[in-house]
Amino acid sequence: MSETTTIAFELKRIAAALETLSRAGEPEEPNLVRPIGEFGGFDWAGIGASVVQSDRDGPTHLEHGGYLWTRRSPSNKFDPAIWFSRPAGKDDAGEIRYLRLITFRKIGEADPLPDAVKPVGNGQPAASQPAASQPAGRPYSPDRLRARLNELQAVYIGKAAEPAQRAIVGLLLDRGIPEKGRAARSFLFGVPEIGDVLDGLILAALAWLKPFQDTGGEYHADSMATSEMALLAASL
Repeated sequence: MSETTTIAFELKRIAAALETLSRAGEPEEPNLVRPIGEFGGFDWAGIGASVVQSDRDGPTHLEHGGYLWTRRSPSNKFDPAIWFSRPAGKDDAGEIRYLRLITFRKIGEADPLPDAVKPVGNGQPAASQPAASQPAGRPYSPDRLRARLNELQAVYIGKAAEPAQRAIVGLLLDRGIPEKGRAARSFLFGVPEIGDVLDGLILAALAWLKPFQDTGGEYHADSMATSEMALLAASL
């Protein structure tokens, strides 16, 4: 294998690893479903998406997970629906494969429960359960961000961060928090130098930053992570 081929292979492998980490365990195809009536006032930030372009009917293009998702809607006899999708290579038959971010469609009526499976107490739950505690909403405060990175670190125990991954974290932090990089690294990771940060924290930071490349090959951080870096910069 030539040196050029080896380098190309390594770059593809690193890119694939970054894509997996950037999703932080989220599926490649979220394929969310919501009632079609919610489309007009939908909270895109609530699913980690941002509007890139709109027309008079609403958003036409969204950014999510470093990808561009395009609005689609069928003009046929089927029930009305609106969805956002993106191409993701070709399948075994050579056809373009599409992934869906979210679909807005009519939600059908649910069937009534048979008497044998109805909850105890005339349709009421047998006992009320305490609501599960929910994580703090985003954007995270600096303290919550640091805690979240430490929580994510546990997912990557025993995994090593590659030099390219470490370099991307350092690059995005320096760009997002200019002139305060050392202070930011000390606050988030406990050490000022990116080379001394624990592997698990580097991988957790990648999952938080969700890095993606523009058409020129330059790396950028996810829009929510960029907002959180601005909050951290203001606190330092």
